Amino acid sequence: MVRVGLITTCGSFSGNTCLARRVKGYLEGIDNVEECVLLPHSDAELMKGLESYCKGKNISKLIGIHSYRSGKWLKDCSIPYCLILGGTDATIFLSKDEDTLSVMRTAINRASFLISFADWMVEAVTETLGDISCPIHYIPQSVDHIPDVLPKCPEAVASIMRKKCFCLVAGIRPVKDILFLVDTMDRWHGNDAEVQLLIVGEVRDGTYASEVKSRLDSSPSSQIIDPLPQLQLFSLMRECVACVNTSVDEGMCGTLLEAMTLRVPVIARQNKGNEHIITHEENGLLFKTPAQFRECAEQLLTNTPLRTSLVSSAEEYVTTFHAPKDEKASYQKCFQAFNSSGYS
Repeated sequence: MVRVGLITTCGSFSGNTCLARRVKGYLEGIDNVEECVLLPHSDAELMKGLESYCKGKNISKLIGIHSYRSGKWLKDCSIPYCLILGGTDATIFLSKDEDTLSVMRTAINRASFLISFADWMVEAVTETLGDISCPIHYIPQSVDHIPDVLPKCPEAVASIMRKKCFCLVAGIRPVKDILFLVDTMDRWHGNDAEVQLLIVGEVRDGTYASEVKSRLDSSPSSQIIDPLPQLQLFSLMRECVACVNTSVDEGMCGTLLEAMTLRVPVIARQNKGNEHIITHEENGLLFKTPAQFRECAEQLLTNTPLRTSLVSSAEEYVTTFHAPKDEKASYQKCFQAFNSSGYS
């Protein structure tokens, strides 16, 4: 029996946490895998003694989510490992200093194989880091199972929601550009008091979170609330006009995929990650500027046939290209090869 270590972000509400939880379940569904142990890359003491820890726990294979955050601990590790490319690997970290790029380059090329959500992510990485020598597998993200019956949205949250509520679910950090739409929403709110932007997110950058809070304290249109348990969050999303994404860059946004699964319209800022999963006016709406966002939002409020078409196409899209059963089969196939003679 094999024990596997999965190095990841272990916060309660991040997309990587959801991915890690799914991958853990997939691997533990393989007959010869005894356990998949989640290891937080933020625990520096654990990471510095990673090999000793793994030997003591009989962990013989490692998987790292993020070629930089996990890769900096894995690149000199003698235990065989594979990497799952994170969204920030293909965006934020590629603009960092040469030391960061060197860590990513070494970690990727010493990996037994690399998993990427999409081809554009690998293209971005190779353009900066050079050719990748290890095998690459493409496994699009899926979403956690969503039950037919959801718990009610908490009363404290429901009581502040207005009739034309747009939700923005994101970790509070600069890349998410939380304030991008606030001025436009305030002006719109001046003409229609039912318009609202409700931000739901965990603080990931304290300095930026202070900036966000300071601005929202004076905003009549936009409020921020703490993260909700996943099923309650889904209930909130279902009550909204649309789910919004304002990120400067994205990898593959799990919240947008969840909204599509819930038949909630999505309005997302144009970037490579969002454009990979959204075709404008087919399964969602894309915008470049706050003014374009308002145009898209007003379309959803006034054009019922468009709204119906978007959510139907979006649901079909995620069922076809982001099915949990396909993600499960792909990860299990990769790991079975990893655990045999298929990868060194």
